Order: sequence, then C-alpha cells, then structure tokens
Amino acid sequence: MRLPAAPVAVAVAATLALSACGAQHAADQPSGTPATVSTTSADPSATTSRTSTVTPDDSSAPASPPTSGSSSPQSATLRWHPLPGSPQATVMTNGSQVLDVAPSGASYTLGGRRTTVPSGDRVSDAMLDDRWAVVVEQDKLMSHPERATVTDLRTHHSWTLDGAGALPTTTGGAWTLTGNTAVYATVHRGHFCAASVDLATRASALGWCAPARHGWNAPILGGGGLTILTFDDHHPSCRTLETTLAGDPFRQATPCKATAGAVVGTSAVWLEVHNESQYEVSDVRVAAAGGVRDLGPADTGSLLVCGRDAYWAVDAQQRNGRAQLRRWDGTSVSTVYQSKPGQAFMAQPVCAGSVLTVTSFSTSGNELVAAHVD
Repeated sequence: MRLPAAPVAVAVAATLALSACGAQHAADQPSGTPATVSTTSADPSATTSRTSTVTPDDSSAPASPPTSGSSSPQSATLRWHPLPGSPQATVMTNGSQVLDVAPSGASYTLGGRRTTVPSGDRVSDAMLDDRWAVVVEQDKLMSHPERATVTDLRTHHSWTLDGAGALPTTTGGAWTLTGNTAVYATVHRGHFCAASVDLATRASALGWCAPARHGWNAPILGGGGLTILTFDDHHPSCRTLETTLAGDPFRQATPCKATAGAVVGTSAVWLEVHNESQYEVSDVRVAAAGGVRDLGPADTGSLLVCGRDAYWAVDAQQRNGRAQLRRWDGTSVSTVYQSKPGQAFMAQPVCAGSVLTVTSFSTSGNELVAAHVD
C-alpha cells in the first residue's frame, strides 16, 4: 500500500523533461535519463485528508452514460472487528500479524517489534500477505532508489531488495504484493519497467517496459495476472490498462480514461475518470456476461482485489452521509462496509492475505476495522 503521508513519485523513462496525467509534473532531466514524475493530491491515495464531491444520492448520473445496464449496490455482511492503533497511522493485518506504520513514516511495528528507519528516510510503502511483509523505505529527498525489507513471517528472517540488484528498485515506484509475488518498478536500458520478484526464491523477472515518454503505476495482481495503468506525456495524459492476461479484458474501456483495473473470475472491473478537473472521482465499469455495466462512483485509486472479489471505496454522497466499501463478486455489486455518518471518507483500503483493513474518517468518529473476506 502506498503510504499517504508524503508525495508519491513515479520514475519514468524519458529522453527529456515530461509531464503526465494532468496532476503529474516532470522534473528536468538530461537527454536519455529517466525523469521523475510527482503525483499531487489530485490522486486520493496520496493523502488521508481530502474534500469529497457531494451529490444528492448514489443514483446521481455518472460523468458519461453506461455502455449497457447499470447496477445498484445491495447490502452484504462482513464481520468487522476493531484493530488497535491510530486511524492516523497505516495499519493492516493478515489475521495473525499486524503491520503498523507510524504516521510520520519514521518507524513501523511488525508482530509487536518496532523498527526505526534510518534518519532522513521514511516508510513509503507497506504490504502484508499470509507469509510475507514488505516494507519500503525512501529517503526524503528521493535521491536514492527505494529499499524494501522483506520478512518471512514463518521464519522471521529478513532480506533486502534495493538498487543494487540485477533488476534494481528505482525512486518512488509503485509496489504490490500477492502471495509469494511482489511487483515493483525498475529502470532497464533507460525504460521504466515492471519487475516481479518471487519472494521465496528471491528471483526477479522483467515484465512490461514503457515506451519512451511513458510511465506506469496502479499495479494490481488479480485473476492470475498483473494489470498496470500506463500513461503518456500528453495534457491530459492518455491512460491505458495493460495486462498479462490473454484476450485484452479491458478492450471496452473508454480510451485514455482508465485509472485502475482488475480481473475477478470471468469479469474485468476498471475505474474511469471523465472530468480531469475532478480526478479524485471515478466511475466503476465492469465487463461481464451481458456487456458493460456501470457500477456507480468510486474514489480514484481505491480499487483492489482481495480474495476472489474486487473492492473500492466511495466517499459520502450526502452532507451527513456515510463512506462505503463496495464489492463486485463477479455477478453483483454490494456494500460491505459503511462508516459513521458525517461527510465521511476513507483511506485506501488494504488487503493482507484474505483480510481487509478499512480506515474511515467522519465527524461522528473515526474507525479502524478489519474483516476476513473468505
């Protein structure tokens, strides 16, 4: 999970300075060197405090009409229980271990053991699965590649993935973890690429590489494959979903409008932004039997896969409304969590193994809760 306490940076292979995604701006670089693109607070995953777009109710029309039918969420039940810790921190659990990153990013606690990162660094990403914990550190000036500490929860042994490997980490890249596989950003022959590492064998493999003046982010492992969001340097950027899955499951996405995508079962779910000035609000689309359906609004950046299903967050749609976590199980959409009322919003949900962790903020009170999805 990309931590929200500091700007997110995405390194992009380029031959000269570039900017992308409307809210992304490149730093000047010499010809032939990777540029660095910073994502501002237009991306809701970059902050735990944002202003919601208030609409009358959940039935308000999307920014563009659905391709086929639309769906209204039904109620569903997950057994939520409170987690210890502050909602201001980044907390996640796999059901047996808790990973807690301090709000400052200066330390983290795993299984009750606190680790302080070196002075001048901060925790920029943290991920947890049934067997592995991956904590990523970045220096505050973003002058060196990220360093990830990988911990085997069975043996408690740790090892480091950093800029010294055959497929080195880079500065401010995107990460994701599912099972024994972690995906991270690397620069290969001047191009910004996705690398995967088998945490059990420590073997890394090179995946998709961006063309010149392109970058990628929003990696999601689901449906047996990897989906990433690629973007170019246009204004606004043209965003395209790339996947390792056969058959191009996102071929019906609106060109240049996607912000994230995942495959669950036989259906593809993705988010689209149609108003670039309100990038924090997306429409959820699903391609399944019967065509493309509109599943309503979502917070841009909140889509994830946990267990067999896809989930996303929705900020309060009324001034005294509740933030919601919604689920697509391959056939229908349902609401599985509601915050306390009061112009509420949620931090990015986290999946660790088969456990979801939700942090919500409301004028009626904040919550930090978790639930098993299987």
